[in-house]
Amino acid sequence: MLNLTRKLADFTFNTAYQDIPAEVVWQIKRLLLDSIGCAIAGLSTEKGKISLEFSKRLGGNTESTIIGTPNKVPANLAAFANGELFNALDYEALTSPSG
Repeated sequence: MLNLTRKLADFTFNTAYQDIPAEVVWQIKRLLLDSIGCAIAGLSTEKGKISLEFSKRLGGNTESTIIGTPNKVPANLAAFANGELFNALDYEALTSPSG
């Protein structure tokens, strides 16, 4: 596993933005915007509200933002809340492998 991690790290480090095909860049942007939209919509769900409240109640260093809110919480709690918000609607961004 360590060898695979090393290969992935080397590939990432040695890849310039210009080396990424335009179609891949477009798909990444589309998926990122889709995820942000799902997270913002997730704020109105029960799961989103619980995740937001849980992250705020635990407190700690106010270092990272929960998407769609002015709330800053510790990085690990922001990662938790944002992950829950991304998945709150249970939508999956699927693409056809055949194009």
